[in-house]
Amino acid sequence: MFDSVIQLVLWFLTPLLMTILIESAVAWLLGVRETLFYTSMICINLITNPLLCFFLLILYNFDNIPITLITFILEVIIVLVEWRLLVLVFPKQNKRMFGLSLAINCSSYCWGILI
Repeated sequence: MFDSVIQLVLWFLTPLLMTILIESAVAWLLGVRETLFYTSMICINLITNPLLCFFLLILYNFDNIPITLITFILEVIIVLVEWRLLVLVFPKQNKRMFGLSLAINCSSYCWGILI
């Protein structure tokens, strides 16, 4: 049982840490230097990433579900949700936050596939 708990924790913790690292690096490369952005991004990822992992964990148990399509749909939803949450923090930067949400999430998704 203890091994199962460790596996479950790693199932959620590994993607969360990788997402935060990759998205932070991409945001930095895109010129984002505001501490508030990074703090917000981490807090938002603490909500959205475990939810994504939870849904994927459930859906992996079904054989007849197109997991690639579902993952893509969930990622699109995450981009939109994270964008709207970032706009709450940076209300005058709507377009910029959409671009950042799209860029950082696409990059973390692509890196996740590669890793």
